[in-house]
This record gives sequence, structure tokens and C-alpha cells, in this order.
Amino acid sequence: MDLGWFGAWWITQSWGTVADWVTGLLTALTLWLGFSILASDRKREKQRLANRFMTHAMLGAKASSGKPQTWFIEVRAFNGGDMPINEVLVSMPYHPVEFMVDTFRAGMNVEPIAPQETLKRTFDFADSPVNKGLMIAFYDADGIKWHRDLLKGNYLSKREVKRYSKPVTPWYLKIFKLRKLIVR
Repeated sequence: MDLGWFGAWWITQSWGTVADWVTGLLTALTLWLGFSILASDRKREKQRLANRFMTHAMLGAKASSGKPQTWFIEVRAFNGGDMPINEVLVSMPYHPVEFMVDTFRAGMNVEPIAPQETLKRTFDFADSPVNKGLMIAFYDADGIKWHRDLLKGNYLSKREVKRYSKPVTPWYLKIFKLRKLIVR
């Protein structure tokens, strides 16, 4: 098989020794490792401010005679940092869109939580909120928005938050929409 000018060029190239290739690959690996450690340290430093805002959720149920059982979550929040925590919202995904349960302070008051301040708030639900993806969102002193799973306490990635708040269309409505498009 004749490769023409490309074959002639390929044969004349000096590709180096195995040692050259190993050195180049190890250099690239070292650079990648160094930058990934740097990125991890930066993320940990940013998260340090958010970790000073502590929340604890306690799940409970209320039963009264003749009425259906209702659920509540009592959330305690403590700002252990030296800067205020802004716009603390408790929200959960809802069919078909995410809705805000409430701000952390009573009503729609979004005043910041001052340093060393402790707040307690109770949220009521008609049914068990355990598997509903209840989360708390807040801004730290640097203006970074954080999302935490309220019951587990772990941080949610952007992908998880997007998945929680993604509008969900039931399959039967999708068929109805397709039928509507075909009829037109």
C-alpha cells in the first residue's frame, strides 16, 4: 500500500526513544495531579466558610384523634462563622417544578442570619417528607450559593440540584402533547 507523501514523511520522522515518551507522559501526569490537588484545596477552603453554618433537622409526626397524621421537621440553624449567612431557604422538589417551602425566618423575611446566631423553625407537611429531597440553600459570606440535603447534611452538586428542580412531565402528558402536535 502506497501512502504517497504522507508515508514518506512518516518514515523520516524521529519519534524519540521509549525514555523520551515515558518522561513526557510522567510530566503530563505530574502537571495534572498538581492542578487537581490545587483545585481540591481551593474547593475545601471555600467549603470551610459554608461548614460554619450548621443545621440539624429532626423529623417527627403528629397524630390527633380523628385527624390524619401530619409530619413536621424541626430545623435548628447556627451560624458559627464571623460573617452573616444570607437568603436561607428551605425547599423541595415538587411535581412538576421545585417550590420553596419557606424562608428560614418566619414569613418571607430573608434577613441574614447574624454571626453566632441560633434559629429554630418548624415546617409542617401533610405526608412524610423523608424521600422528597428536602434541601436547604444559602449564600455564604463570599456570595457562593450552597445547597445541602436537609436530612442527610451532605452538599449537593450542581447536577443534583438541577435534577431536583427539573420539571417532570408524566408519560401520559408527553403522549398527549405528541398527539396534539400530530393533529395540527
